[in-house]
Amino acid sequence: RIQKSKYRWVLLLVALLVAFIFKNPLNEKRNAIGPIYLSFLFVFFRSRFKTNLVYVLLLLLILSIAFPIAQAFTHNKTVVVSDLFQTLESAIERFDIRRSFTSLDYDSWSETMATIRYVDTFGVTYGRQLYGALLFFVPRSIWPNKPIGSGHLVASEYLMVQHTMWFTNLSNSFPSEGYINFGLIGVVLFALMLAILSKITDEFEKHNDLRLVFAVYTSFHMVFMLRGDLM
Repeated sequence: RIQKSKYRWVLLLVALLVAFIFKNPLNEKRNAIGPIYLSFLFVFFRSRFKTNLVYVLLLLLILSIAFPIAQAFTHNKTVVVSDLFQTLESAIERFDIRRSFTSLDYDSWSETMATIRYVDTFGVTYGRQLYGALLFFVPRSIWPNKPIGSGHLVASEYLMVQHTMWFTNLSNSFPSEGYINFGLIGVVLFALMLAILSKITDEFEKHNDLRLVFAVYTSFHMVFMLRGDLM
C-alpha cells in the first residue's frame, strides 16, 4: 500500500527522520546504518529496480561514493557536537576517497588465519562464541561472563600475547566464526545455516509485506555479517 500511495515520499521522509534520530549517519558506523538506509531505498522504490543490472550499478555507486563519505564523518576525530558546521568543514577537509580503496582496513582474511592459530593453541570454544552472539541482547550486568566478539577474543588472547598487535577492534569472517566454535565441522554447519537463511530471503522477497522488509534488510546486512565478527 505504501508503494502505491501518492504519499509515498511523505512516508519515506518520516521514516528517514525517525531513522536519522536513532541511527545518525554522522556518528554511526557503516555496518549499522548501511543496511537500514539501503532497505528504505529498495523497499519504498522496489518497482523502480526491475533488473539485476540496476541493483548492481546502484550498489556500486553506494559502496564507492556514499560509504566513503560516511567514513569521512565516522572516522573524523574532531567532531564538535555543538557546532555541526565545524564538524562538516573538518570532515570535508579530511575527506579523501582514495583512502577507501588503498588503505588496508580489510582485516577479515588475516584474522581468519589468526583464528586458526588460536584454535591450534587453545582449542575450539564449543559454541560459546555462537551463543554469545545469539544472546547479544542480554546485558553484561546480568551476564558478567558474556563472551566478547571473536575478533576481540583472538586479538586479546593470542595476537597481543604472541605477536605485536596493539588493538582489538578486529573483524572475524563468517567461516572463521564457524571454525572457532566447532572446528571444521563448524565451517560446514555455518555454510548450511547461511544457505538456509539465503533460501528464506529468496522466498520472502516474493511477498509484499513485512517478509519483504526482512528479506531486503537481511540481504544487505549479510555483506557485513560475512565480514564479521558475528557478535
